[in-house]
Amino acid sequence: KVLPFLVLFGFSNDCISQKKEVSASEKIEQYINLSSTPSDLKKIEIFENDFPEIFKYYPNINPINPKVKPGLSSGFSSKRLHPLEGDLKAHNGVDIVAKENTPVYASASGKVIKSKFFNGKAGHSVELSHKYGFKTRYFHLNLFIVKTGETVLKGQIIGYLGNTGGSTGYHLHYEILKNGKYINPKKFLHIGE
Repeated sequence: KVLPFLVLFGFSNDCISQKKEVSASEKIEQYINLSSTPSDLKKIEIFENDFPEIFKYYPNINPINPKVKPGLSSGFSSKRLHPLEGDLKAHNGVDIVAKENTPVYASASGKVIKSKFFNGKAGHSVELSHKYGFKTRYFHLNLFIVKTGETVLKGQIIGYLGNTGGSTGYHLHYEILKNGKYINPKKFLHIGE
């Protein structure tokens, strides 16, 4: 059965291949691939329970505790006063506060494309690549327990929260990229717009 839900989200038949009968899961995957804004991507989450095989690659859990909303000390911003450098800089992620050595979880299934100690201002860090053009980054870890090239599952522990690199206290700096562009992780963490 094909669900005509994409029209509800503003996609025309020209955007999605209509040459053959397309399943609902294929349409959801096409929608995720074509979407680039958090507001467009959030619309598709109503199908998460019905299509878990698709959404395991969708980064929408709190990387500090997948079952609760995170506490943020600093949000996503095109300009903020950098706490160490004292000038205005983009903050391309969110800072999630927690105690030292709190487990850090992969927010979606994917592949480790970078796991690096002493990665400059990022400190000990991990970067994951996921389906649908997503990448996630996890900075300031005390320790990471995955290696480059390894496959990880959504909700798997990848490291432990720390205060390494350019950091003023224990927190996780968390970033999401979609097709190479930074998007606000707060929109995926179920803590409002």
